[in-house]
Amino acid sequence: MFRDGRPVALAHTRDVGLEGAFVECPGVALAGNTFLELAFESGSRGTRRLYRIPVRVSRVATEGFGVVFWRFDRSLFRDLERLLYSPDGLAQERGSS
Repeated sequence: MFRDGRPVALAHTRDVGLEGAFVECPGVALAGNTFLELAFESGSRGTRRLYRIPVRVSRVATEGFGVVFWRFDRSLFRDLERLLYSPDGLAQERGSS
């Protein structure tokens, strides 16, 4: 997770969808409407790809915060589709379908 191009923290995402995600990151205090970049790495050995996706904090909770994807365009949509639905995407890495 990055803010203004600088690393903020390592975090775990859950409930990732085409509109946003929940970021588990207890102990990191962020206000609503904070702009960040989430970094996801996906793929198999030798074909790893890094995605940096701009997000806005939409909800703050004790165990983390909800984010919505920001600057949503065709390129971001394609990246999210690859992350969520490709055979070597996030769902496969977590063992879900």
